[in-house]
Amino acid sequence: MPSDAQLEIRCFATGVFQQNTWLVREKAGGTTLLFDAGDGIADLLRKPGVLVNGRLDAVLLTHTHMDHVWGLAALKRAFPSAPVHAHESELPLLRSLPRQGAMIGFPAEIEAAPDPDVLVAPGARLRFGGIEAAAIHTPGHTPGGLCWLLNNRHLFAGDMVFAGSVGRTDLPGGNPSAMVDSLRRLLELDDAVVIYSGHGPETTIGQERAENPFLQGLA
Repeated sequence: MPSDAQLEIRCFATGVFQQNTWLVREKAGGTTLLFDAGDGIADLLRKPGVLVNGRLDAVLLTHTHMDHVWGLAALKRAFPSAPVHAHESELPLLRSLPRQGAMIGFPAEIEAAPDPDVLVAPGARLRFGGIEAAAIHTPGHTPGGLCWLLNNRHLFAGDMVFAGSVGRTDLPGGNPSAMVDSLRRLLELDDAVVIYSGHGPETTIGQERAENPFLQGLA
């Protein structure tokens, strides 16, 4: 489990797409955040020892492709007081959730998800207990993609950048030109920032700057 002196960070890789849903808990104050909502995440959170006193303070979405919000409806029923945060430009994609599988030839039916409780403005800095979450608008994979930078150290990047790769732009809402601009924006971050992607292992800005072939020449 990745962690630092302030935060505990836990990954749940769920569903057929092995999507990473990230749980972050502030050690001192107990504030608990969830990044994205993969298939079955509500049941996983209810297992003994996962949440402290059943506490979930907020859900922060990076984007709304089906693997990242598959479990959102069930999550909201299980934790109705935890507000869901997303960029306004994600609303059309989120509202198409029951049809997203058909768009890519996937046979499963997906339950419609509720709209977000909070529409996040680009550049917003939100405070959850002792955690500051900066919302970096990163269109390209989807129009309203957000990368969430916690305490200037931990970047929850969704499907923007992975260890050794970057997100696709051929899915609904993709835009190659916007993707390049967004990746350049992420490369402005400090090399020590740890990246928690929507799929695969953690990495860092510095490692991706040096080794990711899709980022060469962008900085």
